[in-house]
Amino acid sequence: MQASSLQIADRAGLLTKGPGIRAMSLKCIFCKKPVFGGNGMTVPKQGPAHLVCFQADQALRRTFQHLDISALNDEELRELKELVLAEENFRSRDEESRSSDIELF
Repeated sequence: MQASSLQIADRAGLLTKGPGIRAMSLKCIFCKKPVFGGNGMTVPKQGPAHLVCFQADQALRRTFQHLDISALNDEELRELKELVLAEENFRSRDEESRSSDIELF
């Protein structure tokens, strides 16, 4: 005898039971509360989440372009800072040279 998808979900603890109601319950990976409708999203490779919970986690985690800045040690953080400063200097010099190509006397 083959189990139905509802039976499998029930055994996995994915179903909530009310008075005559069976519904799939997806819990937020951050706050563990049920995620319903438009305020929910799926975090790739992690699971369902509330949009607000996801945004709060991203802000607290201190990430930029998938780089977890809080995971860097002090030396790596200094190197990153130097790279950013060098890039800013390069771009500002490039801007100045473009604006001063033509000089009128």
